[in-house]
Amino acid sequence: MMCTVAKKEMTLSSDDDDWFYDSISKYKHLYMYDLQYPVTALDWINTNYVCVATRGRSRHEITELSLPDKLCTSEDLALSNNRDFQVVTGGFSSAQINAIKHIPDTRLICTSSVNNHGHLEIWKLGSQETDLIKLETRLNNRKPKGACSSISELKKSHVIFGSHGDNLCYSDVMSQTILQDTTDFNCEGRLSCIRNLDEHIVCGCFTSGQLLIWDTREKTPSLQETECDKSVQWTMDCSETDMVQLSSGGDIQFRDSRKPKTCNMTLSNSIGFTSKDLEYLKICLKVG
Repeated sequence: MMCTVAKKEMTLSSDDDDWFYDSISKYKHLYMYDLQYPVTALDWINTNYVCVATRGRSRHEITELSLPDKLCTSEDLALSNNRDFQVVTGGFSSAQINAIKHIPDTRLICTSSVNNHGHLEIWKLGSQETDLIKLETRLNNRKPKGACSSISELKKSHVIFGSHGDNLCYSDVMSQTILQDTTDFNCEGRLSCIRNLDEHIVCGCFTSGQLLIWDTREKTPSLQETECDKSVQWTMDCSETDMVQLSSGGDIQFRDSRKPKTCNMTLSNSIGFTSKDLEYLKICLKVG
């Protein structure tokens, strides 16, 4: 099991420099690429393509990119014709996109933008007829809170989106309908992220470190109390069996997704950082 932590900013000491360069030396290959604008969200389309949202000065872009050959093969390619990301299709957004999710086996993507009150935007990627990514429609959150929504994909074309415990919407993207919601759930805390555990169940992490478990076959989610320090903010990532939580103070907690109340192990991040901006508090869990 491997975790990757993303942080907003930090002041490096000589010890931190040693840690940074020692981490780099552990990679067999390390490729670095530079896009024109800062990336605010991305998701895989398939093994060779990604959809990326970037933030510009006057307008914001959403692009479908093909990956360089070096990232798509296990062979050691000294030279290659395709050595950089290539734009396949693209479009523009009136607001910065902070969450993006591709719907498998389709040319549709879902996004949530800053200042869109947590609504879900549905886009269609370009085709042979056009290389333009077009905004198709929008699903309105039934209880908008003014915050950008997290998005999690479930079975087929179903997604869950929302920003708080009491405004999650379970939706069918193809029919553009909301199937059910959590507006009656008695917990209005801010969610830092939501992740799917299987094709029916999602787990949400509150900024307080508490966890929300919602089996969409049931009407109401359950609230899982944890021993997380509520004086800092928390986010998480998970699989069917493993869960990892990261705090804005740098602590990492490992849990079993099937028994999330119990913390199995805690690690303290020696670098440490503090950020009130959830956009930059990220952790990625890779099982294997």
